[in-house]
Amino acid sequence: MANMHVDKFIKKSSLPIHFIRGKDNTGRDCFFFLICNMDKIRRLQGASENGNINLLQFGQVIASGFGRAPDQGVCKMLKEKYDFLFEAA
Repeated sequence: MANMHVDKFIKKSSLPIHFIRGKDNTGRDCFFFLICNMDKIRRLQGASENGNINLLQFGQVIASGFGRAPDQGVCKMLKEKYDFLFEAA
C-alpha cells in the first residue's frame, strides 16, 4: 500500500516505460522495465557498451525477471498498475 501514491504518479507521468534486455553477471538472460526520460536512456545506451551497468542510476525499475520476455503475470501487473501494455517485438 505504501507505493500506491508512487504508482498513481507513474501512471499519470509523461516519463516513458522502457523495456530493456540484457544478461546478468552469470550470463543468464534477464529483462527490466525502467521508468526514465529519453536523455537518461541515451546515457544508458552509451554506458551499456562498457559492460556492467546499474540501472538504478538511470531510473526506477518497476519490474524485472529472468528470460527474454516477461511472463503473463508481469504483463498483467504492468497493465493494472501503470496502464502499460507490453507487446513483444
